[in-house]
Order: sequence, then structure tokens, then C-alpha cells
Amino acid sequence: MAAALVGLVAPAPAQQIPGLIELPANVAASNPDLVARRAALVEERATLHGKVSSLKARCGAVEEDSAADAACEQDKAALLAALNTHIQKSNDFNAAAQAAIAASPSPAGITPGAQIGAAAECRGGVFIITPGGEKFPIQKGTPIQANAHVTTGPDGHLVVLLADETAFTLGPDSDMVLDEFVYDPKTSVGKVTAELVKGTFRLVTGKIARANPENMKVKLAVGVIGDRGTDFETEVSPDGSGYVKLFTGQVEINEYKTGTLLLLNPGEMVTFTADGTFSTSGPLPTGSGQ
Repeated sequence: MAAALVGLVAPAPAQQIPGLIELPANVAASNPDLVARRAALVEERATLHGKVSSLKARCGAVEEDSAADAACEQDKAALLAALNTHIQKSNDFNAAAQAAIAASPSPAGITPGAQIGAAAECRGGVFIITPGGEKFPIQKGTPIQANAHVTTGPDGHLVVLLADETAFTLGPDSDMVLDEFVYDPKTSVGKVTAELVKGTFRLVTGKIARANPENMKVKLAVGVIGDRGTDFETEVSPDGSGYVKLFTGQVEINEYKTGTLLLLNPGEMVTFTADGTFSTSGPLPTGSGQ
């Protein structure tokens, strides 16, 4: 709703209202001023939304160049000024919230562990889930630890770079657990296992897969994807169906339902149903993925 407010007032706004960062429980407890600022901004944007809707209803059909039209233009300018002020206040809050999160100690719900990578790119709602079910936001540069459980919201996007230069991307509404990561930088020998519960996951393999391809695996509910020095994408829809698309390298898919080992070559894809039935491989749609 927030991003649409300006658009109702100005056809081509220079800015849009940003989402407000969620404050983790430990940060909120030690920063009551930020809690109050966020609550005031939420209330303010609800009020602004009501004013925008009222202005649209009142001025949507007035006669051009009439007195009523002039009054509407004046009211629109005043409301746009208020929206711009709200945008600045929202940006200021988000900057303060990010600083408070960065300065806070590790939340009690997150078990310390070895850092295996870091968030290289992050936007929208992206979170680490603790064993107790609490959500803590990820920012660019946030360390990623072994056994990390990561989720993204409807507008979430996350790129993680692991220590062996493996890079993976999570799209919106995704849920993934990085089950295992072992890596010896002296020999490039290691093991990576991730589990995609839902959403979209793209992986570009690093040194581990180049040294020992069999040690890089992505688990789905319907099978296991094994990489051979690869750039591939897989998606699991809310109903459990999905696809695997291969852009470079090769992947092997071990189908749980049949025990079949399916090999994909560059430029190929397969789809699967929730019950684990895989299609035969076929070419990628034109313009897909790259």
C-alpha cells in the first residue's frame, strides 16, 4: 500500500514511500524511541492513505479549469508535500534502525556458530529464523552461519556468497536451510548441502563443486540435485510443484519417487509435480534465466 500512495497523487513521482524495517525483539527492547517512531510512521501513512483516497474520490471527475479543479490541484500539492515529508522521515527511521541492528549484540535466540559466508545483496524482507521460530532481519554484510535457516518475504531478494565462492540467490517467498558447509581453503575440498522448502533458488557453484562435484547437493521434497560445476535455478511453488533450469555445466537429479537418475545438460529444464513425478527434459523457454 505504502509505495502506491504517491502514485495516486502524482502520475510520475520521483520517490516512493519505503517499507519500514522491522525491529528485532532485542533491538526494540533497548530502543523504545525507535519503537515509538515506527508506530507513529505506521499511523501517519494510514492517515495519508485515507487522505489520498478521499482526494481521488472527490477530484476524479471535476471539470477541467473549473474552480473545483483549481481547489483540487491546490489540495493535491499540499498532500504531495506531506507525502514527501513522510518519505524523508521513513528513510531517516530506516537508517537509524539499521544502525541500531548493526550495533546490537547477537540475539539470544541465535546460536553462535562458524561463519560460512555473508549476505552480498539484500532487499525487501529477508530473515534468519532461529530454532525457536523468531525472525531477525538480514542486512547486506550480515554473517551467515552454519545451519542457517533463511526466509524471504513477498518482496525479498537475497544473494549469499559462501567462503568457497559459491553464490546462491533466493527470490521472493522462499524458505531455505543451509544444512551443511565444510571447507578447507588450502585444498578447496569441502561439502555443501542446502534444502529448498519453497520459493526460487539459483546457485552458481564455487571451488568445492569444481574440486569434488559430488559434494554439492540441493535437496527438494521430491529429489536431490547434484551439481557438476554449474549455474542452475530451481523453484518450488506453494503447491509443491516446480522446475529445475540449467544454464551452464551439468546437474544430476535423483528422483525419490522412481529412483531414476536424470541428467540435465546446458539449456535444458524439467518440471515436477508435488507427488514427485518429473517430466522429460526439454529446452529452456526463450530468454529464460540469463
